[in-house]
Amino acid sequence: MKYNYAFLNELNEKTLLKNRFESLEFAVYLIISIIAPFALMHFQFSNQIIIGSIVNFALASSALYFSAKKLIPLIILPSIAAFLTGIIFSQSSIFLLYFIPFIWIGNFVFVYLIKKIKVIQKKNYAFALSIASLAKSILLFSIALLFVSINLVPEAFLIAMGLMQLVTALIGGSITGIINYVRQK
Repeated sequence: MKYNYAFLNELNEKTLLKNRFESLEFAVYLIISIIAPFALMHFQFSNQIIIGSIVNFALASSALYFSAKKLIPLIILPSIAAFLTGIIFSQSSIFLLYFIPFIWIGNFVFVYLIKKIKVIQKKNYAFALSIASLAKSILLFSIALLFVSINLVPEAFLIAMGLMQLVTALIGGSITGIINYVRQK
């Protein structure tokens, strides 16, 4: 009996090509979220909105398209890059060090909720984004409130870790939503 392996070879080639494209796409998200703080560190404007939106775009996009284990570098590395450049909080950047583990948790919550609500439960993306953005900002605001109450960080971190986190998550996630909509057409 003679088997036709052409179908299997074609299937393997398509799978390999798809995996390469996914790896490239993920690498692009990771690179832009890490490079953004370094690339923008010499400009004089509100960097948290721009950098936070870029990072949240990468997080939301990755939550839609990639497995959870692939997301770990994207959850962790951008906050380290922001700290190393000192771009977001200038002279107060040293205080960001206290927040880094909580930013990682916030980023994890953000991608987890988008993945769970949109990808697994098949709910509306806007709903998933809203819940994920609120959860992330409430978590980080709560930590900032605790740190401010024990005089560990300046009060400015209440806005940076509350309202600004919500705004940047919604902006970045909305860009993802638009791109995802166009991608599905």
